[in-house]
Parts: sequence; structure tokens; C-alpha cells
Amino acid sequence: MLLAVVLLALVVLLTPGFGPTRLDPDAVERDVAAQYQDLRGVPLELRCAEPMPVEAGGSYRCEGTTGDGGPVTVTIEVTSADGAYTWSDE
Repeated sequence: MLLAVVLLALVVLLTPGFGPTRLDPDAVERDVAAQYQDLRGVPLELRCAEPMPVEAGGSYRCEGTTGDGGPVTVTIEVTSADGAYTWSDE
């Protein structure tokens, strides 16, 4: 079942120098895990290992494990240049 939840990524990590703005992986992991638990009633340990540049249309995968040991893949889709994103789980 896929579920998309809109999040406004208020915390983005600004890469020093000339690098792109990126979503803060710690903030994404924390916020998505909290929403997952609210929606599913099960805690989620989530890991977003790849860089997540803030580019509208960008799509990134995070891997996780639920509190009862089940694997979860979460897809993060950046929806705007200001860092808003949706997530869905598989």
C-alpha cells in the first residue's frame, strides 16, 4: 500500500560553498519515522544514505525496519525548490 504524506522540509542543510542545497537526512529520517508511527502505530528506524539535493522532481529512497522487524522502503519525492516533499512506503 502506498501512502503519500506532504511534508514541508523546514530544515535543509546548506552545503558550504557552491554545492547544492540538500534535504537534511537526519530531519527527513526523524520526521518521516514520526509520521509513519502516527499513521501505522509501529515505530520505524529509517536510514536515508544517499544525498538528497533539493530539486523539484527529485526522488530518493530510504530503507528502514519497523519495530516488529519488517523491512520498509520509503520513497522521498521533492515537490518544490523550497524543500517540500512527499513520502510513500512500499
